[in-house]
Amino acid sequence: MYKTIFLSTVLSSGIAAAVLWVARKWLVAQAQYSFDKRLEVLKAQLTQSREQDLATIRSGFDKQLAMQSEAYGTFARGQEAVQERRLQAIERLWGATLKMREVPSVAMQLSDQHPNDEQNDLRNILNPVDTKMDLKIISPSVEEGRPYFGEYAWGLFFIYYNIIVRIGQMTKQYAELENKDLWHDDTQIRTLLKFLFSDSEYADYEKLPVGKIKLVRRTFETRILQAIDDVLVGRKLNDDLAEQAKNMIEQVGFTKIEA
Repeated sequence: MYKTIFLSTVLSSGIAAAVLWVARKWLVAQAQYSFDKRLEVLKAQLTQSREQDLATIRSGFDKQLAMQSEAYGTFARGQEAVQERRLQAIERLWGATLKMREVPSVAMQLSDQHPNDEQNDLRNILNPVDTKMDLKIISPSVEEGRPYFGEYAWGLFFIYYNIIVRIGQMTKQYAELENKDLWHDDTQIRTLLKFLFSDSEYADYEKLPVGKIKLVRRTFETRILQAIDDVLVGRKLNDDLAEQAKNMIEQVGFTKIEA
């Protein structure tokens, strides 16, 4: 009897343990299944959210790229227009520089071929000769290019223009007996020339018996051409030249080409 009771107890305990083990396994399996399902849902949500975020970022990037591209295109077109205007201004400046060769009157050209010690004889030669300069070939529009070729290039051209005009005026006065001296010793011309020449260059200029106008012309053309080259390659004007440009223009006292 006791044996039967013992066996029955052991069997009941075994069955209970088995049931508990199975139940635990089932609960674990259910928990794992629920966790896996929730994880899949979370992964799907994260994937969808990431794709949406990427789409938003990509859309924003595309818009920014389009805006930058348009801005760059606008800037590039603006730079092309500025460069075109700069080239046109430089062409007008150099064209005017070359036309300055045609400005001197016949009297000026003759005076450049006679040294100072022949002034008395020269007056008789100049008196019947044409003393009129052809200033109309220099268009006032050349000054409109100052913002594009800079103050130094403009200062050089303008000093050149005023020296030639001054020489022409003094030659005319000399030929018409209004002035006893020719232009070589004129204080204003000397002052303006010192903006062009270094001390040694000016000393060489002073020693020339003839051909002074030609030397002035060649030197100005060389300086203006160098200034144009500096503008074209984007070379920055140093402070000394910038100050010289300011002084050159102020020395003349007016800033317009007379038509």
